Amino acid sequence: MTLLYFPMWQGMGRACTLEPAARALRDHLGDAAETIAVPVDSAGDLMERSGVIGLDVIARQLRDAQHALEMHEPQRLATLGGDCGIEVATIGWLNSHLHGDLTVVWFDAHADLNTPESSPSGAFHGMPLRTLLGEGPEVLAPLVPRPLWPEQVLMVGVREFDPPEADYVADNRMRVFHPQRNAADTDSLFAALTALGTRPVYVHFDLDVLDPAGFPYTEFATAGGLNVSDAVRLVARILDQYQVVGMSLTEYADPNGHGLDEIRPLLEQFGRVARG
Repeated sequence: MTLLYFPMWQGMGRACTLEPAARALRDHLGDAAETIAVPVDSAGDLMERSGVIGLDVIARQLRDAQHALEMHEPQRLATLGGDCGIEVATIGWLNSHLHGDLTVVWFDAHADLNTPESSPSGAFHGMPLRTLLGEGPEVLAPLVPRPLWPEQVLMVGVREFDPPEADYVADNRMRVFHPQRNAADTDSLFAALTALGTRPVYVHFDLDVLDPAGFPYTEFATAGGLNVSDAVRLVARILDQYQVVGMSLTEYADPNGHGLDEIRPLLEQFGRVARG
């Protein structure tokens, strides 16, 4: 089992606490069997290009991450970020490596479906899923040689959409599940996973999917999320019932390690993936 430690923060579009917070989370988790650490600039060039803040340094770091994956070719992958933009490297590599036979379960408060043209901020962490679906910055296209199809993505807990993102979801009939609002959505999520057959599964988990009333330690806390116990039950069931080839934890934002005891059960599920 491989732990990819990739504390990229430039996708936020500004200086933030993600890098030291990722370090605190890594230290809290302890050692993995094998760790690949992707070097990340502490400062980074945040000049805007092609509608994306910091695009040049983001592209370089994503290429470095994919090069590391190509060198190691892990069979299963636990990814510790950093902002959600890291998933262009991880999911882009996995979907290509698996010849397009991947299901992505996207736990996140936000859709991350903007393009450089539609983004209100120019911050890349709001664009990675759309990039993985084949509509991102041109310079990143080589990192996604086999884009996802919308039917490969199951979105869980997403509750904040910019208008162009909402249009994209509706136009492409993307599936969004809200277990925190409707208990029946849990059954619907697992029915959808089962209907996809034996496809390997990757679990993207942005910690802002959690209800900030119980876990406020993210940069973009959004009301109405999953509580920790429900999130743990969902993730554990996915790990128990399906062929999980990877899981990420992204966008933890407290460099002092606050809140990690509150999400210990979730970290234990991540540890199952990290230990193999």
